[in-house]
Amino acid sequence: MDSYLHQHPDIFMGPKEAHYFSPDVIRDQNFLFSSERYERLFSEASNEKVVGEGSVHYLVSPEAAKRIHDFDPKAKILVHVRNPVDFLYSHHSQQVFEGYEDIEDFQEAYHATDDRRKGQRIPEKCRFEKILDYREMTNFADQIQRYFDLFGREQVMVTLFDDFKNDTSSVYRKTLAFLEVDPSFEPAFPVVNPNKKIRSRALMNFIKDTPDWVTSASRMVMPLPVRKKLKQWIIRKNTRFQERTPMDQAFRAQLTIEMQPGVERLAKLIGRDLSAWQKS
Repeated sequence: MDSYLHQHPDIFMGPKEAHYFSPDVIRDQNFLFSSERYERLFSEASNEKVVGEGSVHYLVSPEAAKRIHDFDPKAKILVHVRNPVDFLYSHHSQQVFEGYEDIEDFQEAYHATDDRRKGQRIPEKCRFEKILDYREMTNFADQIQRYFDLFGREQVMVTLFDDFKNDTSSVYRKTLAFLEVDPSFEPAFPVVNPNKKIRSRALMNFIKDTPDWVTSASRMVMPLPVRKKLKQWIIRKNTRFQERTPMDQAFRAQLTIEMQPGVERLAKLIGRDLSAWQKS
């Protein structure tokens, strides 16, 4: 959705994953944004009616909802959820790609959750250890309830991945109407977020944790926009797209049963029939 909102002339979307309102889930304190740095993310906004940003950790963070409300109690909140089993499989793959998850086998990574809640087996390069709590990541009902409690249901829009996949244009128009911008605008709807694999882990680690001397030298010869484009170009060249291997069916069935109470609570909370999610 973020890439589609970017295209609307009345909407300015800042860079994804700023995590400004969720410092409680950030393990690497060097990754925190100051208020001045956060505001600079929107320095290029001009006459757009809506200014926003998207960070997945705002849902799992216990503090983010209140921090956002303190910042702007009139903010409109978009929440996009999917079948928790499918979400976890995709989420794990993304964390492996980012280098935050070092257990490449999904089932093994899921079973490491209890250890990680104790602060054990956390990869050194993981900046957000909360994202490795795979059980908490799918506690959608409680997470959304925090936003309902603070902002009221009229300021929170919950969309389902199933609806978005089956009728992207319709969900997009409803989202625009919720944001009170022209709902007739039709963006390009390319396929986004395909499954990604890293060609060179060493190169990705270098890009994510660039030595200070390299950073200092690059600042002397390249302006910030050029450095950002170069970094994005290197990441693209170091990425290959590969269809995700289907999940082990026995484990999928186990997870479906485990997630059922949470799915039922979410269905009741948002008033949607989610019975299809309970079929393994």
